[in-house]
Amino acid sequence: MTRALIVALALPLAGCFLFHGDDDTDVEDDGPVGRDGSVADAAHDARPLRDGEVAGCVPRFDSCRVAWTATAPGVGDGRADPDVAWTANTAAVVYREDEASHLVRFTAEGELFATESLGDLGEARLAAHPDHGALAAGNLGLRWLDAEGRPLGDPLAYRPQGREAAGVDVAATPAGYLLFAVPGRSSDGPPIAARLGPEPGEPVFEEFATGDPLIPYEHAEDAAGFGTYVGVEIGVETGLFPTAVRLGDGPGTIVGSGAPRSATTFLDGMVAVGSGGAERIFFYYQSFFPTLVEVGGTGEIFELDPIMGTGNNGHVSALGDEVVVFVTDPSGAVQGVGWRPGSEPGTPLQLAAPDDRRTREIRSAPWPRGLLAAWECTDGVCAAAIECCTP
Repeated sequence: MTRALIVALALPLAGCFLFHGDDDTDVEDDGPVGRDGSVADAAHDARPLRDGEVAGCVPRFDSCRVAWTATAPGVGDGRADPDVAWTANTAAVVYREDEASHLVRFTAEGELFATESLGDLGEARLAAHPDHGALAAGNLGLRWLDAEGRPLGDPLAYRPQGREAAGVDVAATPAGYLLFAVPGRSSDGPPIAARLGPEPGEPVFEEFATGDPLIPYEHAEDAAGFGTYVGVEIGVETGLFPTAVRLGDGPGTIVGSGAPRSATTFLDGMVAVGSGGAERIFFYYQSFFPTLVEVGGTGEIFELDPIMGTGNNGHVSALGDEVVVFVTDPSGAVQGVGWRPGSEPGTPLQLAAPDDRRTREIRSAPWPRGLLAAWECTDGVCAAAIECCTP
């Protein structure tokens, strides 16, 4: 979908956000959520290794390399809207072509492993569960994948609150998944969420904040692949605010809102870096310069001036305590750049050579050895694996 520039009043927050949820799913603000939905502690740090993960590796982006790049089948209308995740020991990319949703998977070495048609899910996001498989969720429908990465059953069409969703996001939880949706137009708020299990089932939505949401949602993940926070821009009578909500097995506690923005090009990613209750949460906006807005904490705005991006087609992921920004530069080159608060951006790592294409719809995700990325390219949908820990 085309995301236009929206201008909003820059006014102070006036206590307008509420949470409506079950008491037994709230998580207090004293640590990241663990695999069992509890607050993380030393036991969480001793979690089992994921497939392909290297024991004892502390990745740094300036030591990473591009392990491989690959291309999925061509995209007829030139709009793929890809998303990427690591599931069933493969790099999975979901994208849309000619009003149908497709899944391609690559091995850890970048070889095309499988292709599947998922039905028309619309513009879909992909969340991988460490134990069960994955869920592809679009604004038109849902499709579960089993632990082997194969589609389960038939596509499940859904209409949150009786209307076609304007935008969605999906995050893995220990119990399954959380599906976030904007019901219809953004002015039809409030933002809603549904808890889903690892097997196909009808979503039942509940409200988790007041105000009118602006799409899209974004979420942050922990090292085990579970969602820790979800972010959305919410418009209220007093302005427009990037808002972060802590997650457990269900929608959880609001942890803070960033400073109101006088202009937005919508969220292009969200990360939480740090641990032990000292996480710093950043929303990523891609404009002419990549911009990170801290939510809660100091509420600072970091414009990464040395990195030149183009329009609404960047993304961000976390790598340890580092923020990694993916952008298309004016030449059409796709690159990743590491950044830590208080430091200058590092040396760019190029994933795709210049080809004058300025719009990419880049998405990124962690995998056990580093990061994955997927983007629209001239030949279809491209993917890359960035390896920071070599087995």
